[in-house]
Amino acid sequence: MPAFVFTGRNGITAIGFEREQHGARGMDSQLHNNKKASHQLEEKNATFFELEMEKLEGWAGDIKESLEHELKDLDREIKDTNARRNWPKFGIKMGAA
Repeated sequence: MPAFVFTGRNGITAIGFEREQHGARGMDSQLHNNKKASHQLEEKNATFFELEMEKLEGWAGDIKESLEHELKDLDREIKDTNARRNWPKFGIKMGAA
C-alpha cells in the first residue's frame, strides 16, 4: 500500500494510504509503508522542533541581555540620584548593600 505525505499551505501535514488488496503480503506492505511514513514525519518534526528551540533560546538570550542592561541602567540612575541628594548623615548607607 503506497503511502504519501501531504503538507498543505497552512503547514498541516497529513498521511494518506492507497488501498491494496493483496492478502497477507498487502498487509506487510501496508505496515512497512505506515512505518516509513511515520519515520518521515518523526524526522520532519524533530527538525522543526530543533529549529524552534534554537529560536526560543536566542529569544531568551536577547531578553536576558536586555533585562541585565536595564538593571545596570537603573542601578546607575539610583546611585547618581543618591549622590546628588543631601541625605542626612546618620550612619546609614543608601544604595545597594
